[in-house]
Amino acid sequence: MTTLAEQSELIARDLEAGGFASEATEIRNLLETARDESQSTTMRVKALEQIHMRCHVKWFGDLYIPQLTQKEWWCRLEALSRATQKMQKSL
Repeated sequence: MTTLAEQSELIARDLEAGGFASEATEIRNLLETARDESQSTTMRVKALEQIHMRCHVKWFGDLYIPQLTQKEWWCRLEALSRATQKMQKSL
């Protein structure tokens, strides 16, 4: 099982490889907020929700990542989505 940080970084690297640098930066920034214990729980949860929403098939799922099949990409997004939900429950 991989951690939220590992899943996020994997997605960010895939996004960069596909030419989506700003989206990769968004994921990294949101993860940083979600993991920052000096932030309020509300802010951390909102960051996790933002990551989770981006995992939807109509958001990041619509992006073409040339090095992955659509199924591989969706599976990675699903894994990241599950990891965000798991962390959200622990806050």
